[in-house]
Amino acid sequence: MAYVISSISMKGGVGKTTSVLCLGTGLADRGKKVLLLDLDAQGNLSIAMGCAYPDQLPVTMADIFQKMKDTQSDGNITEGILSVSEYLNYLPANRKMALVGQELAMTGGGEQFLKRFLSLLSAYGKEYDYILLDGPPSLGMVTVNALVASEGVLISTQAEYLAAKGMEQSETTEVELSLIDAFPEHPFRVQADEDMERLIASIRESGVLVPVILRRGTDGRYQTIAGHRRCFACRQLDLERIPAVIKDVTDEEAVVWMVDSNIQRTGILPSEKAKAYRMKMDALAKQGRRTDLMMEENASRQTVGRWQKETAEKVGMDSGDSGRKVQQYLRLNHLHPGLLEKVDEKKMPFLSGVELSYLRAEQQEKVFRYLTEHPCSVAVAQAKRLRELGEDTRFSQSLIAQVLQKKTEEKGKLQKDPEKEPFSKYFPSHYSREKRRSIVEALLKKWKKGEIQL
Repeated sequence: MAYVISSISMKGGVGKTTSVLCLGTGLADRGKKVLLLDLDAQGNLSIAMGCAYPDQLPVTMADIFQKMKDTQSDGNITEGILSVSEYLNYLPANRKMALVGQELAMTGGGEQFLKRFLSLLSAYGKEYDYILLDGPPSLGMVTVNALVASEGVLISTQAEYLAAKGMEQSETTEVELSLIDAFPEHPFRVQADEDMERLIASIRESGVLVPVILRRGTDGRYQTIAGHRRCFACRQLDLERIPAVIKDVTDEEAVVWMVDSNIQRTGILPSEKAKAYRMKMDALAKQGRRTDLMMEENASRQTVGRWQKETAEKVGMDSGDSGRKVQQYLRLNHLHPGLLEKVDEKKMPFLSGVELSYLRAEQQEKVFRYLTEHPCSVAVAQAKRLRELGEDTRFSQSLIAQVLQKKTEEKGKLQKDPEKEPFSKYFPSHYSREKRRSIVEALLKKWKKGEIQL
């Protein structure tokens, strides 16, 4: 039975990876069978083990977590393990690990995935004396998985201020739920859905395994930075207190942290992303030396535009979207609430919503009223045409109808016109579509059997 040790710390750059690497190679040199698991999206342990390009690997730790989540998966869970020597193996990680923590937090029993994986290794002929886990610099669900699976913990630090703060910030306390408020203008909805039921069941069985992140408010109260769903679940269970980590952060730092801790969740609505990206962009605009640049009265539009583009690219890089995609989401903040709801409900394409957001408020109201009275989808080409017509002072219900009805009529005509169907010219006009199709299928079957030659 392998002895499992986790190397964790809230602070990066304190020697976690180096400790795992040195301890692992030292044990291997003594003839012990060792497996190293890289749980950090940066993949530093993987690179140190000789994997120059972790992002190009077909199977990494992120795939292992996915297999543990998919109970129907029958794939070989050891296929991603790489060998350095007879005694030293490792399982690499890459940027895909950045998404794993949020998915685990949304899954009931997600804290047990790594432990279950390690318990299955022997069934695939993988026996080890030691398994060393290099955790990420956070207190997320990946770190919780490591702690649940481990028998020992190695906490690395350095004799400096920030490293000590990292250890200090790892300390948890318990806070009364009655003293915890939601984050102001929190963009992400907390819903009593199936995922919430699974979270409630997990907390009922195992307790809150990932502490919520709070900041101090006024009058002895606290403000939630990360963990709104956990707070909701605990209130549903009538719990009085919840494990928490208290952070001393500025308003802008709190916004960035709040967005980053939620943006990777599955099932986020376009409207939620739009508001979250706007809040993060506004927070970043108030931070650092770029604040003065943005506030200068003589700052050119080109300079401000370049800053916005660069910031959108940074925001997108942090969340898996391109800078262009971030800018499109930001446009949705200018969309009529009723039209935005249609985008959320997938009754209107995302890009159609982006195009319509450029119309003036009164013009968007006219589009919404028309769609309410004449329910239909708005194709991207139609939305672009409406945007072009928005420059016309005669923008009216009849103009909207001309654009939206024309495409619908043409589409219906194409569907009903048999002359537009394949091979229609080879059949008498009175033949139905079904009859034409059956004849073609019968001929193809005979051709496949070699009964007819072409």
